[in-house]
Amino acid sequence: MNTDERYARLQRSENARERNVAYEQIQRLNPRPQVTMFLPQTPTSKTLPELVSETVGPLYQRANGDAEASCPWHSSKSGRCLVIYCDGTRWLCRSCRRGGDAIAWLVLTRDMSIRAARNFLGLPPRPARRRQRPTLWARIP
Repeated sequence: MNTDERYARLQRSENARERNVAYEQIQRLNPRPQVTMFLPQTPTSKTLPELVSETVGPLYQRANGDAEASCPWHSSKSGRCLVIYCDGTRWLCRSCRRGGDAIAWLVLTRDMSIRAARNFLGLPPRPARRRQRPTLWARIP
């Protein structure tokens, strides 16, 4: 008799302990695959202008080094209200006043969490914040 058949027979037993042991053994022999919420993404080395151009299309270079594009959240007459500053680390929409860095762009356009966006960009996770205890200004003896 196969072990799976034996445990399947024990699951139909009247004894509750035998049923529990059989259930646990079947779970160990046939583990369920782990279901993840999203597919694991390999870290990328894309810059903010590359991420923006993937979403909204071509970028227009200004004379001062900034890049302009259309904002994905609204329409505009000029189509150049989204500014990516010349250092390539910050962006701002002059119409709807949204702005941020590459992490904020991924969070807003791809519905990622901050942790997933940092992971996607290959950045280390943020250190956990340590709660500070309240300080007493004066001690009463």
